[in-house]
Amino acid sequence: MRSQTRQDRWSGVYKRPVIRGARRGGPGRGFFRRVVGFIDFPQQGEELPRAPVQVLGWCLFPGSTVAHVEVSVNGGPMERARIAMDRGDLPRHTGDPVAPISGFEHKPDLSDTPDDVRTVRIEAIAHAVDGRTHRLRPVEFVLAPRQPSFRDEDPAAAAELRERSMRPLARREPRPPSGGGQVRLLAYTHMLVHGGASLYLLELLRRLNGGFSCDVVTLADGPLREDFEALGIPVHVTDGFPITSVARYEGHLAEIVGWAAAGDYDAVLVNTLGAFPGGDLAARLGVPAVWAVHESFALPMFWHTAYPPGALHPYVRRQAEQALASAAAVVFEAEATRRLFLGDVDPERLVTLPYGVELEAIDAARASLDRAQAREELAIDPDAQVVLCLGTIEPRKSQTMLAAAFAQIAHRHPRAQLVLVGETREQYCATYGESLREYVRRAGLGECVRIEPVTDEPYKWHAVADLLVCASDVESLPRVILEAMAFGTPVLSTRVFGVPELIEDGHTGYLCEMRDVPDLAAGIERALTATDAERGAIARAASDRVRERHDARAYAQRIEELLRGFAAEPNALPLDLLGGTHAVEGRPGAHSAR
Repeated sequence: MRSQTRQDRWSGVYKRPVIRGARRGGPGRGFFRRVVGFIDFPQQGEELPRAPVQVLGWCLFPGSTVAHVEVSVNGGPMERARIAMDRGDLPRHTGDPVAPISGFEHKPDLSDTPDDVRTVRIEAIAHAVDGRTHRLRPVEFVLAPRQPSFRDEDPAAAAELRERSMRPLARREPRPPSGGGQVRLLAYTHMLVHGGASLYLLELLRRLNGGFSCDVVTLADGPLREDFEALGIPVHVTDGFPITSVARYEGHLAEIVGWAAAGDYDAVLVNTLGAFPGGDLAARLGVPAVWAVHESFALPMFWHTAYPPGALHPYVRRQAEQALASAAAVVFEAEATRRLFLGDVDPERLVTLPYGVELEAIDAARASLDRAQAREELAIDPDAQVVLCLGTIEPRKSQTMLAAAFAQIAHRHPRAQLVLVGETREQYCATYGESLREYVRRAGLGECVRIEPVTDEPYKWHAVADLLVCASDVESLPRVILEAMAFGTPVLSTRVFGVPELIEDGHTGYLCEMRDVPDLAAGIERALTATDAERGAIARAASDRVRERHDARAYAQRIEELLRGFAAEPNALPLDLLGGTHAVEGRPGAHSAR
């Protein structure tokens, strides 16, 4: 599920019109002529639980842009904050072009803070592109006493609800293990939008369709439902938010168990952490669950990020974590992401399988799309150097920071045009997109920065691009990078989780630091000024790398090996089913598939 946490917290700031540090009634004359910035949350003296906490603040350097912000907790090491965050309250007080995106955010996890530590001190230092620094006024807040481990308010009532959910299974005859024929698969997913995880599931099930009979359950409807059903895969749309109480969660499981009882499934494929009720469902059906985890968050941070404060009932979280721990296999697309879960699941159940993209479809698109014609259709100048960022415009993908970095070099590259494709009006990122547009307007970038809506035709944009940029600070391994590399387009990306496992800087693409405007700007300039020979060599090496490592056919075959293997032997180990060629911590000789 998408997070509302940050947006809700900023909304609270918006409702207080007095800016931190200014006079009552708004900032005084000349307030913004000096370097100024504050930590807005947590507030001084506030009491917060021992859990992940959201640090929010802002800083403006007159005549310059924030390069990066460092945050320290209780004198610990400085860590980079997410920068260029939307600040809807500041633009009405100052004409500074950067005001709409002058916020920063950092999320330290205080869950394991020792019990004798009651006070937490947050310190932050902002650094400007022109070399200036500003130390923000520190904030101290109080940690509440540690809460006892969750216990059901009424364990007997919760147990009764669980028992009720499984009554439809009481008269069902046990199904013998699959003997190599068609496998009955239930896929449980979070949503059906044009996003990476949803497209992953669609392409995977299209590949599996010959040897599997499949149904899909989704927490949220979307445009891809028609694509699934065109493949003959029925889609059941269910409660999108069954997590706020024991009764609601168990009611959802009762509904789905009753619906699934007649399906006679051999296995459940759980797509994303947010689809965790599917893992609990598999346990109640008594069939193995294979999870495809795309999120690059440790579990405490995932719960904090994915759901508004207080929305996720502790009982539901416990059921989710137990379901994950009991999975037959948990599959990751990046080794860096797999390592986050070593303490949550038996390491022998964790496997890294770099997922595939549809190389045949990409090759067909490359052959059929005329670059000049596509540029004409998209109103792009034939001579423009197109810097493309393709993905939902939202904070973790850092398009505002990318726009700020592009502004640093645009005057030296008059033919360069930054195209940001992925604007949506979804509530969780609407204000972020509005602040991006306001920054582009104020900074005078309207002639060289375009903002386009989410598309269901990504290949056309790949066909016109000269450089693809991924500025994200949270990603496992973005599919758009794989697509661009297969298209023969050079890629510049932050060193986010699994990307350095794929891109070798200067050989198969370009890498830069996360949450750092100058380094991102330098990376763009480096790519734009590369010789044709260098760009051609990188494009060829990148294409070879993707074709060797990320073929959708080969990936689907590995998933099929897991699903068929578990259908026949539910207690098997993933490594044994895969022939010992995939990453499993602690197994001698194990390594990631390449």
